Amino acid sequence: MRSTDLPAEADLLKQIMVRLINLHEREEFERRLEAHHYLGRRALHGPSLHYVAELVGPYVALLDFGVAALHTKARDGWIGWSPRQRARRLGLVATNSRFLVSPEREMV
Repeated sequence: MRSTDLPAEADLLKQIMVRLINLHEREEFERRLEAHHYLGRRALHGPSLHYVAELVGPYVALLDFGVAALHTKARDGWIGWSPRQRARRLGLVATNSRFLVSPEREMV
């Protein structure tokens, strides 16, 4: 990468908008995940959030978040919650289920 490429790329990144999908976009969101993500689409259980990243209109990335696993030793140890704290605060944790970036903008 040449140093002269950096300003153009930085300007391009400023144009990316990340937003929650609208209800009417849900079917298309799931279709694109199924078609382009190597794990396909997965039905999430419980509350979930679905985001798209757009670059001047077209989707360039899809992000899917769901509820956190009840018990994850590494996570629980790193956070350092007591069992009581974990029970109260686990609902504040989300897990990234899918992250799909279209390298060739084939999703538009």
